[in-house]
Amino acid sequence: MIAYLLVAHGSRDPEFAQSVNRVAAACARSISATRGKVYVGAAYLELAPTSLTNQITVFARQLGCQELRILPLFLAPGIHSSIDLPAAIQEAQSELDASCQLVLLAPLGDSMASILQPIRDTLPADTVFLAHGSRHAGDFLLDLASSLRSTPAFWAIFPDALPEATLANRITNFVESGAKSAEIGVLLYFLFPGKTSTAIAAAISELKLRFPHSHIRSTALLGEDPTVIEKIGQLLIGV
Repeated sequence: MIAYLLVAHGSRDPEFAQSVNRVAAACARSISATRGKVYVGAAYLELAPTSLTNQITVFARQLGCQELRILPLFLAPGIHSSIDLPAAIQEAQSELDASCQLVLLAPLGDSMASILQPIRDTLPADTVFLAHGSRHAGDFLLDLASSLRSTPAFWAIFPDALPEATLANRITNFVESGAKSAEIGVLLYFLFPGKTSTAIAAAISELKLRFPHSHIRSTALLGEDPTVIEKIGQLLIGV
């Protein structure tokens, strides 16, 4: 039997885990509809009661699966995907021996250009691609924004070349360079809810009040978008 496991970073916000579990349940329903009953679980690299290694081994042993396919829900390359996760999986594999083969899939971020393109096509020409930012994946995020014909902005960590690429500055530039009734899109490069998504929603609401003649339209969190969830399920089974 093959089972599947989604690995997210983790959060202290209980709504985060609830959202990850909803995605796992949706993927299980989607895959089961065509392949028979399957199990899709969720695990966390950090901020979980037990280590990721323990979460993997417990999940595999409870199901008695012969193969466990693991999909990292990481949106950009970094230490987590290149070092931390492979190390945890290697340790779990040594504990499971040959009873279950662990298969590490490519991180979700590797497929995001194609996943996001249909979403980008629904947004105005003037669209901000808003990401958290990364110390190790700045170029990746800039390239992704460019491939989606959008203007990059960052919430917390800024590339050296773009220290002022905030959401507010990008929206202001669009408004000042265009018509007062400009339509502006915000493509949120965030998967699950938490303090950051709440703060971003508040910031967008403030910008709408600041620029009442501009139509600012933001996307849903990626983990709430049915097309993204469907693609996650397809990545699990290799479609």
